[in-house]
Amino acid sequence: MSGGCSVTIATRSLSACIAATTARRLIDLSPPIRSSRSLWRAARVAKIVIGTLKGGRGKPVREIDSPLHYGSVDVEPVSEEPLPPMATVAHAHELLNDGRPFSAHEVFEARWKAGPEAERELWQGLAQLCVGITHAERGNRVGALRLVGRARRRLETYVAVGEPVYGLDLSMIIDWIHDHEQHPDQGSWLIDQPL
Repeated sequence: MSGGCSVTIATRSLSACIAATTARRLIDLSPPIRSSRSLWRAARVAKIVIGTLKGGRGKPVREIDSPLHYGSVDVEPVSEEPLPPMATVAHAHELLNDGRPFSAHEVFEARWKAGPEAERELWQGLAQLCVGITHAERGNRVGALRLVGRARRRLETYVAVGEPVYGLDLSMIIDWIHDHEQHPDQGSWLIDQPL
């Protein structure tokens, strides 16, 4: 079979071989497909398929915090209702300590969408930082660096305006981001995250 599928048909199904070959092509496209959410998801799922077909673990999606479909029972869902600012920070902190950076992102996102316009840069920056950590933990350092770069710029803008910080040390957070931009392969980003 052409297309670079190294899996023998005797040991794997034809559909798995085709899926792996298609997935490789999707993943190898440059720049990454972002215009179609379904293709982007297909590429992400394909990475799991390829890892499995190559004899790797093929990380399950639930191993690292990620978006859940409505009605999923794997992990307790995060409320879409915005919390007050201090409760938002505290709840996101708990979620990050539990290894759930994407869920922390959802908490910050709810606050950003409901909060005053003057605080938008803060909450959006923190949400982007959490998604960046999620990408880093999944092994997508390029995506992680893009998101934490956006987060850093938003937080720097917010610090310059001088709005409330709700107990957060934004200078430390910005320094942490800068350090990880310079040295992205320092291991797990969850271990030393500043939130």
